[in-house]
Amino acid sequence: MGLFLSHPSTGMGEVTRMLSAAVKQSPTDPALLSALGYVEQLHGHADRARELYRRALSVDPDSIDALNNLGVLEIKAGRTGEAVKLWQKAFQHSPASSSLGMNIARAFCDNEHFDEAQTVILRVLQFNPDYMPAKKLLQKMNHEPPGCGSFRDERSRR
Repeated sequence: MGLFLSHPSTGMGEVTRMLSAAVKQSPTDPALLSALGYVEQLHGHADRARELYRRALSVDPDSIDALNNLGVLEIKAGRTGEAVKLWQKAFQHSPASSSLGMNIARAFCDNEHFDEAQTVILRVLQFNPDYMPAKKLLQKMNHEPPGCGSFRDERSRR
């Protein structure tokens, strides 16, 4: 799907139209619902995207894309606790996903839960020991006083 979405000859309106048609044909396909949700999210239609991600999760409660991207919408809406729950569930099923782990760690850092953030960062580094964003964040957290910097604009995207 990523190649299709980024192909220069395919306009976003065409992508939306094609995905909408596919969802009408297969209204319970979690991958299609998540993909259309992502396109709606890119267009700035957070409510539509949120609804599509929730539909995807009603069919497949472990859909990594839906959990991750709904988490992004929730954190942007100021619902950090809900975002963290979504990302933690996804991270349980996909522990090698560095971006999911970093989303969780940054949310913990933003709320000064440094021990929890450090635990997640160390888990990210178990699976991806050379991942520089995790190393840099861990370094910031190991200073006195601990800190994380500002990550609100750096959250992982698909």
